[in-house]
Amino acid sequence: MKKCAGFILFVWPFLALAQNGNEGFQKWQPTLESISLHETPEWLMDAKIGIQFVGEPQEFDDVQWYHWSRAMQRARQLGFDESDEQLRKHKDGVKVVGGIPYAWDVSPAGDPGKLMDAYKRTGAKYLVSMLQAAYPGTEGLRMMPGEVELARKNGFRVGLHYNLLRRDGLPSMGDPGYVEWWHSRVKDEVEIMGSDFLFFDGCQAPSAYFKTPELVSWYYNQAESLGKEVWVNEDLGTDTRESLEHGDVHEGEGFTMSGVSAKHFLNWDMIRNEWNCWVNEFGIHKRDGSQWEWVYKPVDELLQLFIYNASMGGGWVVQMVNTQQAWENMWEIGDWLAVNGEAIYGTRPYYPADASARRLPDHRAPIGHDGTKHWMWRFDQTVDVARSGGPLYMTRKQERVYAIRFGWPGETLTIPGVRAKKRSAIRMLGVDEELEWKQKGDDLIILLPPEKPCDYAYSFSIEEHKKK
Repeated sequence: MKKCAGFILFVWPFLALAQNGNEGFQKWQPTLESISLHETPEWLMDAKIGIQFVGEPQEFDDVQWYHWSRAMQRARQLGFDESDEQLRKHKDGVKVVGGIPYAWDVSPAGDPGKLMDAYKRTGAKYLVSMLQAAYPGTEGLRMMPGEVELARKNGFRVGLHYNLLRRDGLPSMGDPGYVEWWHSRVKDEVEIMGSDFLFFDGCQAPSAYFKTPELVSWYYNQAESLGKEVWVNEDLGTDTRESLEHGDVHEGEGFTMSGVSAKHFLNWDMIRNEWNCWVNEFGIHKRDGSQWEWVYKPVDELLQLFIYNASMGGGWVVQMVNTQQAWENMWEIGDWLAVNGEAIYGTRPYYPADASARRLPDHRAPIGHDGTKHWMWRFDQTVDVARSGGPLYMTRKQERVYAIRFGWPGETLTIPGVRAKKRSAIRMLGVDEELEWKQKGDDLIILLPPEKPCDYAYSFSIEEHKKK
């Protein structure tokens, strides 16, 4: 009897797939109207931060020539020499790993515990595996099955990034058979890794051309049959991108919202001043041939923007790079989250959604006379938005309110518009003792401790008086 029960449990996912596949009823139909009814999973809204997988942390700096390509970093980590012909001419003689054409037969490298500890220390809750970028040079960012399994054992969700544009390879966008080819490739990878999300990018044609509704409906039906809560962003075609009507999340590179968003959004942003794919192995920028200078976005500005976005109903997907400075910067943010995570993870905006909230800055804003500084210009604009919305940011978790003050306020902190429950305890995250406080009309005044528990921003947990 036990064997029979075990057999039923084993075949159940496959029976469910058949019921939801071509032979049975499909809940999600291959239309924009149908897939747009899918809802954002709670786990994503709880997670707040994910990070692009780049392999085991390295100690590269920004002067060593082999750093410029992310694929080169990964290849060196896995034991390949930069002179290796297979590495240099990876378009020829590709191997097949897990059914997917791949340049190198790779497996998890180094100490597995050290690898996962590095990502956990950033505070990220999910990892992004890049199957395909727009341009060659990111092949090393695809997670191998062993790395996916290791990540899940360490509590991470893992999902797939695919750039629909795909250039400099056969087939690419516009080529005969490309759509069928990328559908097959993504489906194979989803089944290999059990992807928790699909993150599309580079939609330079309508969704009807890419047939993304067909792929997404397949993905939703598969996830439904397996009891998985998944999400897909809205970058399904030129007719859906940057829309609050399509996809489970509203996402974009280097943007934020002017108010509390009606839909969960993701700021997909790099931590330096340019994509790596625009800079070759020798540090020469492809746009103008200049010797490139990497500039890291300041930790305090990255953190303030992240806190603002969390208070507005958004999150952050970190476009990571594998340098010592990049890891140190992200670990600094992770250290802050280790103290203040209660005010971020699992929270929702304190204020209601703002119907007039709009996307800022406009990604179509003109590039300045120095095009290489375009991305820093956009980042500066988003930081200005975050600063204008502060220095006090508010989140909520059930009856608990969190006030996050960017910068040390002094001996007291005044929080306007919040009434604490009578005789309730108010805590500062990272401080053991309860804080003294008083209510003065609609203003809550908190007496601060003499020692700071962390840097940059300070979080206060408040049990709010129930409003009538």
